Amino acid sequence: MAESEEQRAALEKLDRLADEIDSLLYLKPESFRLSVAKKLVEARQTVTAAGLGWYAWTRTNIDRSQGEIRRLLEIGAAPDPQQALDRFRE
Repeated sequence: MAESEEQRAALEKLDRLADEIDSLLYLKPESFRLSVAKKLVEARQTVTAAGLGWYAWTRTNIDRSQGEIRRLLEIGAAPDPQQALDRFRE
């Protein structure tokens, strides 16, 4: 099945997001945790909009456990992400 132009654009965006997320996690994982959480929320929205599988995408592109990814998504999607991050650090 051929990819649509929208899917190609989504895949390009997701490649960029995966690179940004991994770079932030490897450089200074704690200090960039909030940025990573927000980028994961953006990636999940893009994956969903493109009709791709979130679990498969994260396993291929993000070098973190599914549990950690879920925690980061919860932080990034919270009404106050900084407060959610602070709660996880306690």
